[in-house]
Amino acid sequence: MGRRKKNFEAEITNERFSREEKTKKVFAKRILTGKEVQEKLDSSVFLLSVTEDLTKELSALSESSNQVYFIADAGGCLIKIFGSKQLLSKIKENFIIPGVYPDEDSILAKAIGGAIIGNEPIRVDGIGLVKTNGGEWSALSAPIRDTNNESIGAFGFLVPKSSVCEHTMQFVNIAANLLNQNFANRKREVDLHNVKEYHNAVFNQHPFANLTVDNNGIIINISRQAATYFGVIENEIIGTNIANILPIWGNLWQKVKLGNRIENINVDLVNVPGISDYLLSVAPVVLPDATIDGAILAFRDLKKVNNVVNRFTGNWASYTFDDIIGVSVLFKKTVELAKKIALETSPVLISGEIGIG
Repeated sequence: MGRRKKNFEAEITNERFSREEKTKKVFAKRILTGKEVQEKLDSSVFLLSVTEDLTKELSALSESSNQVYFIADAGGCLIKIFGSKQLLSKIKENFIIPGVYPDEDSILAKAIGGAIIGNEPIRVDGIGLVKTNGGEWSALSAPIRDTNNESIGAFGFLVPKSSVCEHTMQFVNIAANLLNQNFANRKREVDLHNVKEYHNAVFNQHPFANLTVDNNGIIINISRQAATYFGVIENEIIGTNIANILPIWGNLWQKVKLGNRIENINVDLVNVPGISDYLLSVAPVVLPDATIDGAILAFRDLKKVNNVVNRFTGNWASYTFDDIIGVSVLFKKTVELAKKIALETSPVLISGEIGIG
């Protein structure tokens, strides 16, 4: 068996750190008040969220264990203390509360400092932590690390020295490792959220009316432009099948799922109160492993497209339908039919008696 590592006593721990470290990093005694405490907690929201699940589990066990747990930030300030209610009421007499930078002579400060500065677990023993109880106490602490393995805080607990056993520090290590894993997971969640927010910003600023669907045709995102064109509410259409408004989607998907793009086809939407005639392009969403994960659809108002084409090809009309004069019902129906035909890009054959053109 290997030799057991000697516990760090208070006097030994005190010698491990220079005066500069003790002054500038985690040992400067200070008690935050009022607004300062709230600002400190606000700045530690992410760190507290990382420890939330563990604190819930430990809180349920603390009453029977006679222990007090603590979370400190990278500067050594206590930002959360929880555990045995009886013990909490006693240590408050020593101002061991959130918003406190513990006195440099206390075993708590030395345990926090050892974990943060040394970036390793540490145990510190001492006397007189709780005025009304006396006796020897142990402060055990381990660093909470970010994804770069840098200390961003410390987790640990205070316990009567008589209650410490050979597995106690092992427990602290396991708890700290869980917190480190939680940090990595939460950081990943935040990064993904930021990527999604950026994607949505780009999505909404694009001039086309865009939406994305999964492999089953379920709409998973829709741009504000598309929602406006279609005359729908974003949250109401997300989660529905694209085939409900684009009946030909089944045929289109047969091509897209093979990795093919579809460019500029005329489509008519149904079941939407807004614009229904569009020029549609569809592209598959291809993942790095070459699998297809849905598609992105880009709609353009067909009338606007035709207007642009006519303007640049010299086919811009000198007159509009508003210039046509007629009062009969049949004449008005003919004009309405002509308006619909005018949106098409294909040639139109007009037949009838001489002079009707």
